[in-house]
Amino acid sequence: MTLITWEVIALIISRQHNIDNAVSTRSNHTMQLLRAFLLTAILAIVAVTLYATLSVGINFPAVFFGDLLKLDWRSQINTDLMLHAGLLGIWVAWREGATPTGIILGLLCLLLGAVFGFPYALLATYRAKGDPKRLLLGVHAEPELGA
Repeated sequence: MTLITWEVIALIISRQHNIDNAVSTRSNHTMQLLRAFLLTAILAIVAVTLYATLSVGINFPAVFFGDLLKLDWRSQINTDLMLHAGLLGIWVAWREGATPTGIILGLLCLLLGAVFGFPYALLATYRAKGDPKRLLLGVHAEPELGA
């Protein structure tokens, strides 16, 4: 009876190890897709920003807030964008432990949006070593055992 119990336990551990490996492989693949998306998004936002700067000028706050005050669909889109940038900024500040550096990084996300936020997120994927938990939680992630 004891032999069967140990065999069952060994089988369960073996299957759990296989499941963990499959989840780890899927997580690595997903992280590679996220990094590819972020890199593509960085290139796109930089290209559009450069084009807009060269064709219209650098006075984006006047355009942004002017459109915001019109209360039409463009103001709805700008409000949505501003709220998303604010959420990103709050998350970055929290993720960094609400330190002065974290607050500055959060403000940069709010003020510069994707131009700053996407490179920050890409760098964070590497600093987290591809671990989604560490990526999302930053300094709040539990330290690894034996680290």
